[in-house]
Amino acid sequence: MASLLGETLFELSGQGPAPMKDYFHFTITPTEVVWSWWNISLRSGSRSTTPGQLRESHEDFLEDSRLQNHVAMVFGPRILQYSKNLCQGHYDYIVRLPNALLFTIMAHLDLEDISGLSRTCRKFKELCNSEEFWEQTVRKHCDTVTPTVEALAKEVGWRTIFFTNKLQLQMQISRRKQKENQPCLTSSGLAENNRLLETVKASVHFGAFTVTGLFASLIIATVRHNQELRQNPRYVLLCQHCVCVSGFNIMGAAVHGLRSLRWPISRIICWILFDLQVVMARGLMITLTLMSVSTCLSICMPLHYPTLVQRFHRWVMLVACVLALLNPVVFTVLACAHSPWDHVIGLDTECSTALEGTACIASAFALLLLLVLLIIVSYVAIYLEGTRAGHFTRSNSKGRRTILIHSLQISLHLLPSIIIISRHQETLPVALAVFVVFSFAQSLSPVVFGLRCKELHKEMLHFMPLFWENCCGCRHIGSMDTISTGTMTSAETGASIETNTATPSAIITECEGEKERSGFIELTG
Repeated sequence: MASLLGETLFELSGQGPAPMKDYFHFTITPTEVVWSWWNISLRSGSRSTTPGQLRESHEDFLEDSRLQNHVAMVFGPRILQYSKNLCQGHYDYIVRLPNALLFTIMAHLDLEDISGLSRTCRKFKELCNSEEFWEQTVRKHCDTVTPTVEALAKEVGWRTIFFTNKLQLQMQISRRKQKENQPCLTSSGLAENNRLLETVKASVHFGAFTVTGLFASLIIATVRHNQELRQNPRYVLLCQHCVCVSGFNIMGAAVHGLRSLRWPISRIICWILFDLQVVMARGLMITLTLMSVSTCLSICMPLHYPTLVQRFHRWVMLVACVLALLNPVVFTVLACAHSPWDHVIGLDTECSTALEGTACIASAFALLLLLVLLIIVSYVAIYLEGTRAGHFTRSNSKGRRTILIHSLQISLHLLPSIIIISRHQETLPVALAVFVVFSFAQSLSPVVFGLRCKELHKEMLHFMPLFWENCCGCRHIGSMDTISTGTMTSAETGASIETNTATPSAIITECEGEKERSGFIELTG
């Protein structure tokens, strides 16, 4: 073991604590302690001072309290204690072992132990972050490492390969194969394409936020100004839907803007920003579903609808919040638990996300499928009830047009969502087209589900007459009116169940008016 010690057991240098500017060098060899210093001062009297050096044996150093105080003052008490241990013959042989042997020992440790080992000393920090160690770890945990993976590791590093889940790794390998199949497109060209795509997404998100934010502000201000609308569950939900649309767009602008600018930012911040965007997107779909279910209940069960709203709206809101937060929170916490802390808080220019992997995507698809089924069932029930009441006739063109508009708008929400959640890789034009369609559908939500409502439209004419006459002076086309017989107190409004986008008055022709509406209520009762 003595051969491992070498000529120098320990060596450290540094500047003294402020206001001192002197420079010190501390060395411990197997036989002696060397303390060197250089006086640094702007005073003229100190210009002739020469550097000094003090050599002592290990036994003399252990008895020299004055030199020990100097070491503790300059380098700290931990260095002093470590130095005394060396002088007493307590050598740390493990850090002096060859790297190959240390790698063999470290191969038997768990990842949590590796994270703790990297914080023990500088030697192990370098080893735990070295490419040799992570290459060894990847080859240990993988049955085979293909040449494609080895080539990818040279670009991104073996550590990144290890902490990348299988799905994301397959995506990166697929991108690499596309590069190989397209030799005319250089890596810089691909980077420019990705940056262009992220720039376009950030711009579209910001533009959509501007548009939807304007409409959302009009709708929310109008609803808050009118007590009757404020106590109607349908319009409470509509306001929440508008907030989700605007929040999704501003979060998307932030995430894609960071990816476009390639700013180094903490990885955990990127994860949180993307999680907020996902929460807003899930809230957007959940509010659409609740609006459909609410309108279905108001049409099919008009007498029991107020009671159902009063009794279950708080539970429905609680479940909606849990569904919106469950997937992002759970998988982000798991990613933080399974990754070293320095990786979690490390800088990331790609603004990556923790919501990857088969389980995350499968759970997102399951929730989307559930919401789609509820929307379809609600629309089918509305159609059957309208047919039974005699409102869906060939002469009712407005009812058919309303259903067509709503179906098209929801389809434009769902189809791009499936492509985005599946992480399917498309060419640049296809990716842009899918994203633009998705953003266009979101921007239409406040118009389709809000401004086409007669009650809200009429209230806006009273609330903002000058603005509405200048901006929306065109003739109103086919509206949607919810048959809602129940009211809620203002304290319950904030947590109220949200009602559907489609309304029964769109099914009733203009010439039939309130007479048809009353008859429809009697039939459904």
